[in-house]
Amino acid sequence: MKHFVLASTLLLSALTSISQSVVKTINIGGTQRQYKLYVPASYNGSEKVPLVFCFHGLGDNMDNFENIGMTFVADTANFIVITPQAATDALAGTAWNSGAGVSFGGFEYFPNQNVDDIGFINAMIDTTASNFNLDMRRIYACGFSMGGYMTNRVACELNDRIAAFAPVAATIGAGITCNPGRALPLITFHGTSDATVAYDTASFGSSVPQLLDFWANNNGCASMDSSLVPDIANDGYHITHFTYGNCSTDGALEHFKVYGAQHTWLGPSDDIFYTTEIWKFFMRYQHPNQSLGLLESEVNSNIIFPNPIGKGQTIEISLPRNEGSIQIMDMNGQLIQLTTTDSGKLKINSNELNSGMYLVSFTDRNGEVAIRKLIVE
Repeated sequence: MKHFVLASTLLLSALTSISQSVVKTINIGGTQRQYKLYVPASYNGSEKVPLVFCFHGLGDNMDNFENIGMTFVADTANFIVITPQAATDALAGTAWNSGAGVSFGGFEYFPNQNVDDIGFINAMIDTTASNFNLDMRRIYACGFSMGGYMTNRVACELNDRIAAFAPVAATIGAGITCNPGRALPLITFHGTSDATVAYDTASFGSSVPQLLDFWANNNGCASMDSSLVPDIANDGYHITHFTYGNCSTDGALEHFKVYGAQHTWLGPSDDIFYTTEIWKFFMRYQHPNQSLGLLESEVNSNIIFPNPIGKGQTIEISLPRNEGSIQIMDMNGQLIQLTTTDSGKLKINSNELNSGMYLVSFTDRNGEVAIRKLIVE
């Protein structure tokens, strides 16, 4: 099965970023997950910055997929990049719970379908918002191949927190039912000679025409125009750019149809560079929910009482909302605890924490974040 969605084929070794990525570890339901965090040298915390997720393909890894060059763009555009690592599936290798898979003759296979990748993404957003001055209305997601299927799943299920989406060489997986609940901006790229994820037939989900029909209908788009991308690179490809018009408020849809391209990510030497096209699309949009953001950005607000707390104490904290996720991090940004609540309360047993200072963050369903300081003696 591993052959059905290939990893990214692009290596941009010529591009070098100013800063260095840092590997982060986070606990999701008892499983240690990793991701690479890239913060550009231009970041100084004085202004809110966007965040871009980049999901790698099947069998690939976060180190290789950084080579699409999004960190290079981040150096000049001043945004944070997260390149997560997919969990390993017993048959398929590293794979996202994206809904991409096969089902025929009573047999079905969807890699890592019990892995909580949506929870993983939520936790990465929460952790990043707790440590950086993040613009909660400008969080974006892109991905290649199975990572593109994951991008479509995120568009279906996590568009309450993520503003815009860019799947490459992928459609909507057969293993999910997509009910976005809002019009949203999405741009997609696909080669007509893709032998892994076919353009006109359903491989592991919808076909590309079906994908475009779905998002055009979801976004209320009533028209479509096309234009030719100048063929100047002598790369053997011819590209038509489709733009959908008269869409609902907050909805947008674009598609680059690359004639002759196989399962690949076009780079700087081609007629278009997918990475820069994606950022040019993202930068035009922010989440329509204006309430997304920090409820309390001052981490020295000691609303936890008593504070500090001693060993053996259990305290109960009242939260700003009834439902949401809570995480406790040490001052190095290491996640110590992650839980959810529907009662608006959080109980903390100090015996579960070492002596020191911690940040307790609560994120509600609208993506609003409250941060408080906790000291354990």
